[in-house]
Amino acid sequence: MSYSVALDWLSFTLKGLADETDLLRLLTPDGEVHPITPRNGYTTARASNVGVQFHSNPDRPEMGVHVIVAGSSLRMLEDLGTSTRKLLQIAISVHAKVSRIDLAKDAKNEGISLPHIYLACERRERTGTAQKINERRDPDGGHTIYVGSWHSDNFVRLYNKSAEQHIDGDWFRMELVCQSDVAKAWARVLASPDADWNALLCGKVRKMLNTNVDSYNRWLGGEATEGLPQIEKKSDREAWIIKQVIPAVLEHFRNVPNSDAIKLLMSSLNFASGERFALIDTVDFEK
Repeated sequence: MSYSVALDWLSFTLKGLADETDLLRLLTPDGEVHPITPRNGYTTARASNVGVQFHSNPDRPEMGVHVIVAGSSLRMLEDLGTSTRKLLQIAISVHAKVSRIDLAKDAKNEGISLPHIYLACERRERTGTAQKINERRDPDGGHTIYVGSWHSDNFVRLYNKSAEQHIDGDWFRMELVCQSDVAKAWARVLASPDADWNALLCGKVRKMLNTNVDSYNRWLGGEATEGLPQIEKKSDREAWIIKQVIPAVLEHFRNVPNSDAIKLLMSSLNFASGERFALIDTVDFEK
């Protein structure tokens, strides 16, 4: 049985200043990037080979470079010697504008019961600042409880991580999503060498949702090791691609032969097996 706590998402915006170069090099450890689909109003996007995304708009340089570092990228950077806390410290030191930060606590083999937690919420056997508590249940066993609103600065998800990863086992995740000004404040707090991520996460979640369900209180009260989210086995991902992705793609292709999505998929696969773009030794990604 075990609990672990880790940063699972970090996004921030850079302004193209010279002191950001070292940070960009950390995020592109082999010096290579490749094009991806831009989003959030940006017109150009690239990703490093560890999955870090860089979005920009050459027609609006004041938007800066928006950087997205998901949990999988944080794991790979950790393996290469850049700790998540250190990455956060460097981002703050160059005055990156943090816009979202996710902090997660995993529970493995701890007997977490999401149905009991949600039932208590339905019965109004709860206190806390969250005005909305909703749930989603999927046919494959997926179960998520949403605490608060995605459009607010604080939002919590409690979900079955095993089901999400399509693996057997007892693995649940508690995830605090901080956005906007709250994300900026949390980034500075979490970057401190003395910050207790487990205590900070659980204290905030309990303020939003407090109930007397035993497994929920054990989850909040359990001591946790600090470490990156555990990654699914490669064989499990392979099985998911074989059993679900390929059949879904083939069915879509039969129904929509000229699908733009299929064209993009084929283009991406062809690109992945071919050339790569070298990351230039500057913070300007558009030259």
